[in-house]
Amino acid sequence: LDSADSSPPDPFGVVMWPGSIVASREMQRLDVAHKTVLILGAGLGVEAQAAAALGASRVIATDVNPLSLDLLKLGAKESGWDSVIETRVFDVESDEPLPQADVVVAADVLYNKELAIEIGKRCYEVLSMDNDKIHRPTLIVTDSQRFHGTDFLTELNSKLEAASANGKEIQTRSSVSNVQWDERELEDVTTSGIMIDEDQTYDIKVRSVSIQGTL
Repeated sequence: LDSADSSPPDPFGVVMWPGSIVASREMQRLDVAHKTVLILGAGLGVEAQAAAALGASRVIATDVNPLSLDLLKLGAKESGWDSVIETRVFDVESDEPLPQADVVVAADVLYNKELAIEIGKRCYEVLSMDNDKIHRPTLIVTDSQRFHGTDFLTELNSKLEAASANGKEIQTRSSVSNVQWDERELEDVTTSGIMIDEDQTYDIKVRSVSIQGTL
C-alpha cells in the first residue's frame, strides 16, 4: 500500500462485518459454482473469497474505496484466488450500469439513508434485468447493523409495486413483490478490521434477503 496516501480509511469498508458471513452461507446454499459473482461494497473481501472458494468461475469485487480494494487484492493473492477475483472501483450512486453477473451480493452496506436507497434501486436493476427473459441474476443482501434497512426495503418494494402496476411484474423463480427480511442469529461471531484495536466476539441477529434468479 502507498504509505504516502494520507486520506483517512473508510471505517466501514475496512472491517469484517457479520453480514458477510451470512452472505457467504447464502452463496453456499444457492450454489455459485461456475458462475460470475458480483460483490457490491466488497470491503475486505470476505464474500469475494468465499465465492471463489465455493467454485465461482469469476468474482467481480467492487467498492468505492481504493484502499479496501487494495487490501482485498492482497488477501486474494495470499489465499491463491487472485486468478478468480478481480477488483473494480464502482460507485453504486453513479449512472454506470452494473457489471453483468449471475449472482449479486451486497452485504452490510446500508450505512446511511442515501446509500440504502441507492442499493434498493440497484437491487431493482438486478431483478428487472431482461436478457431474453431467460437469465436473471440471483440477489443476496444482508444487514447486521440495522442502520437503514427499512429505507432499502421501502425503495425496492416501491419500485416493484410500480412495475406491477404498469404490468411489468418481476419474475425470477417466482413473482417478486413485498420483499421482507429473513432473520437469523449468529453466535460467537469474531470480527476484526484495521480500525479495531482487537478482535471482538459477540452474538448478533442478522437480516437477509435472498431471491433466486433464473438461469
